[in-house]
Amino acid sequence: MSCNQQKECCKKECCKKECQEKECCKEYCKKECCCPRIKAFKKFMNTFEKAQIGKEAPEFKAQAYCPCGSIKEIDINEYKGKYVVLLFYPLDWTFVCPTEMIGYSEVAGQLKEINCEVIGVSVDSVYCHQAWCEADKSKGGV
Repeated sequence: MSCNQQKECCKKECCKKECQEKECCKEYCKKECCCPRIKAFKKFMNTFEKAQIGKEAPEFKAQAYCPCGSIKEIDINEYKGKYVVLLFYPLDWTFVCPTEMIGYSEVAGQLKEINCEVIGVSVDSVYCHQAWCEADKSKGGV
């Protein structure tokens, strides 16, 4: 089968493993994979703005547990003109995360002095954050 035939083969259906492994199609399949699932995933991912260090964060709103002890909705637009550290961590109540969270808490005052806010982000609910923050440090709280 010639390269052109293989490329036609790739265009008609999901890139077959045997086609992807042939030298004549490797580059083609990398550039223009025709698998409908991969195409749909790439299209879906391109609908989101990507966060980058030193760039404006994509717009978002979310519920947050605040140091004052209340739960409120935050809007990233409220932080325009400030530096913001978006601190992503996997889960509340884990053994590593409290170290970083406590470390940032200890320098929060210094960060505020230079117009910088810290926003912690994880997959946990705002109520889980609240329980974690209100728990005694000896019991895994922050």
